[in-house]
Amino acid sequence: MLCVQAACLDRRERKEMKLINIMIVSLYLHFVRMKDKGRNVVPWFSTCVAISLFMALSGGLVLKLIMGSYFNDKISEPAFLAGFLFVGVLCFFSIKIYFFDGGKHIDLSEMYIKKYSSKKRFLYKAFSISILLIIPLILGFIIWLNAKPI
Repeated sequence: MLCVQAACLDRRERKEMKLINIMIVSLYLHFVRMKDKGRNVVPWFSTCVAISLFMALSGGLVLKLIMGSYFNDKISEPAFLAGFLFVGVLCFFSIKIYFFDGGKHIDLSEMYIKKYSSKKRFLYKAFSISILLIIPLILGFIIWLNAKPI
């Protein structure tokens, strides 16, 4: 029985982590470190909020980029805000259910810490935070360039 458990553990440790899991874990551990340093942060909540805001902002900007002037003329502000909130809440609860409700964050965090060196973890954290910040800025800049008269 013990050999079977050890074989399953070896197989789980050898399994590669998905990119989305690496990004979520690195962001979650970033907020855990902030809490350890004495900041008033709830790591699971901050992780869910950061990702859901990213998804809602990026989704709204992509929609604006695709639809252009039709977006301004036909979609009212209350409808946009309702859609924005719906996407944000949907992403928040999706991340919470996928990552935090089943205790998956504990298993993946342990695997992440064991598998990657501190230098590689720092690079993943920097990559994850950069993605969350840069993509909405790039989309906003593209929209600004399209709206600017030449």
